[in-house]
Amino acid sequence: MNPSGNWNSSKIVYAPEWVGHWLNGELVLSFNPKPEDWQKKRDSGKWKNSPHYAKFKIWLYWFTRPRQSNLV
Repeated sequence: MNPSGNWNSSKIVYAPEWVGHWLNGELVLSFNPKPEDWQKKRDSGKWKNSPHYAKFKIWLYWFTRPRQSNLV
């Protein structure tokens, strides 16, 4: 992370078989969002009676940035 007072940049890529998160141009996290045993785990937990849980294919991320102030 950048020092206090400096902006960080972030990039998230979500694909069906892979998710990656970059912070300031460095890949800091990657994973398979639905490994082979995912469906079995989903259906055995608290979501077993929620057939539509985690079925959506589209995600919307809204990032906001505070307004620049004139303070130094």
